[in-house]
Amino acid sequence: ATDQLQGTDGLHQLLALPAGVLHTLPDLLDLLQPDDRAALSAALAACRQSATPFALEAQLLATPGRALWVRATGHALTNPAGKVLALQGALVDLTAYKRSEHESRRVRMQLSTTLASISEAFATLDAHGRFTFANPATERLLQRSSAQLLGQAIWRVLGDKHNAHLQQAIEDALRSGQNTALEALSLPPQRWLALRAYTFAEGLAVYLHDVTDRHNAQAQLKLLQTSISRLNDIVLIAEAQPDGKRL
Repeated sequence: ATDQLQGTDGLHQLLALPAGVLHTLPDLLDLLQPDDRAALSAALAACRQSATPFALEAQLLATPGRALWVRATGHALTNPAGKVLALQGALVDLTAYKRSEHESRRVRMQLSTTLASISEAFATLDAHGRFTFANPATERLLQRSSAQLLGQAIWRVLGDKHNAHLQQAIEDALRSGQNTALEALSLPPQRWLALRAYTFAEGLAVYLHDVTDRHNAQAQLKLLQTSISRLNDIVLIAEAQPDGKRL
């Protein structure tokens, strides 16, 4: 294999270069960014020496002000004895895909920043009920970091032994595409949480609120009502009259 380069018309059109400009592999390598040039040079050397195929992405400057992202693939052409005679490869234009990927990443970062700034606890779940995002308020409420939450099913994080209804409600919402609201006990920490879940394309957006105080107050009221109902004596609540007499 030599450094001579035989490029197709499609290659020259991709690079917007006149036919005949690229005569050797170094001519092509000179168009690459330095780090990518080193990586592709190493891949070409390995292909020449041991017929190792390669596939990598690289950025090149075809003409001044025109940067391209490409996927470079190649393999060796050998004789029956296994000797490398030549290298054959292709460049695939990834520029549009990379721009779209960059824009999607920018939007995701912007969205993450916006969601992180929400003061109330907010999280997103994937199609299997697993955390894909948790803002700082959620981390504080559940006393777990995002690293501990991401990829975990919400009912397992809250304690699935006493939250079978939570798993059922989340799965039903994901399956039906209907919003849902419910309460669940988180252990640990031992807190009652009110959850409001809204469906979106990738899963559920969930708001979480600590309603432990309300639950405790309701439990105490219920206990008081039960205790009163079990008294054998009649309980009379009287109000004093202005003259000091009682009704």
